[in-house]
Amino acid sequence: RLADVITQAAYNASFLYYDDKNWDGVLRNADLATRKDAFRRDVYLMKARAYEEKGDTAMYAQTLLEAANATDETMFITNLANLYMVPYNYELAEECFQKALDIDPNYVDALVNMGSCFVYDVQDKLNSNYFKLPTDYGAQADKLYRKIKQEQVYPYYRKAQPFFEKARELSPDKPDVWARGLHVVYSELLMFDKANELKEQYPDILSE
Repeated sequence: RLADVITQAAYNASFLYYDDKNWDGVLRNADLATRKDAFRRDVYLMKARAYEEKGDTAMYAQTLLEAANATDETMFITNLANLYMVPYNYELAEECFQKALDIDPNYVDALVNMGSCFVYDVQDKLNSNYFKLPTDYGAQADKLYRKIKQEQVYPYYRKAQPFFEKARELSPDKPDVWARGLHVVYSELLMFDKANELKEQYPDILSE
């Protein structure tokens, strides 16, 4: 079929332009090449890289989204989520990581990144005084402080906890991936026995 020949030619051209780092050439041929299922994953990788190299963040994000919808490849979803995390758009990042976990519930990187979203989000909010924690002293201020922490701050860490714990369960031999995040969660939730246990098990990782 002529259509197949044209699609194959577009794929070959995309590949050659990609190899030469001719990003405009990649983009001229990529959309046509995605018409064939066998080419789609590789072509989206090339297309996304082309936009990234050209510094077109909007089109890079759009390409990752198109690729995630067209292929269900978790790598595209994860890259998109990581892109959202750079400007601290944690809600969109969480949606992406959840989509990746819907595809593969045992995807360790997505589990760790999902947990990290909740931790980074609450820490940014604490640093910006989002929760309006009292800074004065006295019984009333102390009571309000504990109430805000319990009702508004701790829920973020509780949401993060199962993601880090599942990552640990799935990859017990890779503590460098999940130990820091899990230690932060245990420490912030005042689960000091578990936090200390982690530090004893992985002193090199948690002393950095």
